[in-house]
Amino acid sequence: MTSAPGHAGPRPSAEWRPLSTAEHIERLEAEGRRLGDVVAHVPLDAAVPGCPGWDVAALVRHIGEVHRWAATIVADRVQQRLRRDLSAPVDRDSLLAWYAEGHAHLLGALRGASPEDDFWAWGAAPNPQAFWARRQSHETAIHRLDAEQAAGFATAFPAPAAADGIDEWLMLASRRCRVADGGGRLLHVAASDTPGAWVVELREDGLGVERGHAAADCSVRAPASDLFALLMNRRDAAGVDVAGDADVLRAWRESVHFD
Repeated sequence: MTSAPGHAGPRPSAEWRPLSTAEHIERLEAEGRRLGDVVAHVPLDAAVPGCPGWDVAALVRHIGEVHRWAATIVADRVQQRLRRDLSAPVDRDSLLAWYAEGHAHLLGALRGASPEDDFWAWGAAPNPQAFWARRQSHETAIHRLDAEQAAGFATAFPAPAAADGIDEWLMLASRRCRVADGGGRLLHVAASDTPGAWVVELREDGLGVERGHAAADCSVRAPASDLFALLMNRRDAAGVDVAGDADVLRAWRESVHFD
């Protein structure tokens, strides 16, 4: 990563520790159950603010399909990407039961796997079990927040889990996202309540991401839960400490999306 003119290079980050696979499976269980509890009390046609064009029914279908898709890959030790072409029930009770069954199946598959098992994964991780536990814990967590926002409220993420979610998303986003008007500018993000800091270079040919601190064109500092929601475009920057060129944060928010 190249620093902006006159900016120092990244310094080593504070003692940040990623969650373990066991912790991710626990998070997946808690967040998945919470999501199910919330959507059981929300109209299926309620809009989901974090996913424009989606209603709660679409949200449940999406996360239910993802859970069953990932569970099949893990449980059957699948060696290549599978198509996600499952069909979800339409009526409310059947849809919620289908979601709960898929969530339970995923938990069982991950707990039945080991670090030595080989199966397909699409991102860097110590092993495939670790990849899918981490990916599914954060996927489920952010969609739990989506469900809550559809219900008109939001519950904070635990700070260590949110910091891990930020790290995972930034590293994955660097593989798939582009910022057309990034211009190589640097966005520095740092959690204020737990270790964790990152520097992101915004480019039209991709993102450069490094862990640590650096002077940057724009710096954003907030509790990890707020920062995670902001970087996933599940909240705006109101109340967040933003220093420097706020246009850098705008460019991020308009170009880097998760659904």
